Amino acid sequence: MNPCRLKLALLGEGGVGKTTFARTFKFGAFSESTMTIAVEFHVKRTEIDEQPVVLQIWDLGGQGQFKNMGLFPTYLKGTSGAAVCFDVTDLDTLDVLPEWIDLLPANTPMILVGLKADLLDVPFDTKEINPFLESHSFLDFYLVSSKDSADVERIFRKLAFFALEFTERRINLRQNDSSLIGSKISIRF
Repeated sequence: MNPCRLKLALLGEGGVGKTTFARTFKFGAFSESTMTIAVEFHVKRTEIDEQPVVLQIWDLGGQGQFKNMGLFPTYLKGTSGAAVCFDVTDLDTLDVLPEWIDLLPANTPMILVGLKADLLDVPFDTKEINPFLESHSFLDFYLVSSKDSADVERIFRKLAFFALEFTERRINLRQNDSSLIGSKISIRF
């Protein structure tokens, strides 16, 4: 069986821990990182429900100079799923996430990921983010420390599951819609 290719995006402000999150998943162990310049790519083969998949992870640099270049909407075309990330020790990084979400193609499956959970002195109170969760179409919310590679693996696998499910649904829609046969149509997802 040929592997399905899924393009997953990591979005959020600079310094929230996206690259460490991605590298921990790719290498299976915690790996500190430095600032991402524009975009960093990671590829990992895995299986989701016995379906071989190749995950192409696009880790977008969160500093303003990269966002202002205007390239991110182009980079995000064809995204199968996105992890929208914030730093749980700095809720200001949550406040700017709508700007990141607006860059995604319409109807992209998204999860919300609170990173750096190991740096919290007290348990995280989800009441602080409930209004944000309610106002966006997140499929799930995760709180994680990239130092726990098992949790990182679980979150990426869940995002890949959502993306694969969405991709299969989109393909079935196209194949089962007889009105599309013989016509050119552009569908934006």
